[in-house]
Amino acid sequence: MDLLEKSSILLTPTAYNNGEALCVKPSDGSGDFDFSRATEATRVNSQGLIETIGINLPRINYEGECGSLLWEPQSTNLITYSEDFSQWFIQDSATVSSATFVSPSGENNASLIDLSANTDARVVLNFGNSSTEYTFSVYLKKHESDSNGTFPLAYYDGSNYIKTYVNLTDKWERFNLTFTNPSGSVFGYGLSRKGTTNDETLTRCYAWGGQLEALSYASSLIPTSGSSVTRNQEVCTNGGSLATINSTEGTLYFEGKGLVNGGENRNITISGGNSNYVRIYYSTTSSQITYLVVSNGSVVANIAANGINQEVIRKVAVSWKLNEFKFYNNGVLVGTDTSGVTPIGLNVLRFSEPNGNNNFFGKTKALAVWKEALTDQELTELTTI
Repeated sequence: MDLLEKSSILLTPTAYNNGEALCVKPSDGSGDFDFSRATEATRVNSQGLIETIGINLPRINYEGECGSLLWEPQSTNLITYSEDFSQWFIQDSATVSSATFVSPSGENNASLIDLSANTDARVVLNFGNSSTEYTFSVYLKKHESDSNGTFPLAYYDGSNYIKTYVNLTDKWERFNLTFTNPSGSVFGYGLSRKGTTNDETLTRCYAWGGQLEALSYASSLIPTSGSSVTRNQEVCTNGGSLATINSTEGTLYFEGKGLVNGGENRNITISGGNSNYVRIYYSTTSSQITYLVVSNGSVVANIAANGINQEVIRKVAVSWKLNEFKFYNNGVLVGTDTSGVTPIGLNVLRFSEPNGNNNFFGKTKALAVWKEALTDQELTELTTI
């Protein structure tokens, strides 16, 4: 933490401060970011419960780890009743109890789903467009009288229910099922024994928080109670100033992870306009993070770290000064470039490209800037996990 304390800008989850400021350092506010999200959103709080955060307030998420700032794209929960499974299609002798069991929110609003009466029993929904990728997610746990075991989730591919078995315990866990509707305008998905096999070991469970999104992964829960609901994307831009960023030399540090491994271009940049910038970006290419430096419109450094999972928390640092550009990942020097001038007029730090496109979506544990290029020893110490 000593090195981080020496930085000119430091952003960590402790910056929450009721959403009024996102920058821990400097204390005079000259590095503060602008943050917006025009809708409410949910997070996992420090007690492990899912709760709603108000409009334009950043989210510190504690799911499975210490707190991290959560940035997500816009998404819509297409399920109109995320917590009331009695509103779903209940077929072939399936039963849904009243929603009176304690859910991951700490409220008595989870349901007991029982599919034991029939091998075709299911609690499902129908929705979809042709050739569109969707992700269905739901929180499940086993009944207290059952042993740990497997329970079926499924989707209808136009001919059959294709089942995936998930392992249930006495703890709530969120399970995801990603699929593409191959043809037609309607398909089914949900909790279903109907399918090509019937080798599940559990036929009942508690359920809460159903969600269907037109994404390749599940984002945080978007509660619904009668209609679909859209959560707007988070936008975090315009941190920094001439007093906190040095164009001649400097270091940019990021600790965090992406929401998905590849498929999206997600950026963190220090810029002085569209022709001068230092950029760390999580590539559309899976398992790749790239360090790019552009000066007066020309690329002067382009170093890629390959073979690394973007969905894993890692520590990345890049440094720049005349004829010396370095990229460190988890304590290891990825690469260097020993020729090139530094960008001009760097003064803005943002979670996007310089023009505001391709926002970074993921979890941020720390973001820091130094007005000097740190030494190899310092960069190794800073980024070692």
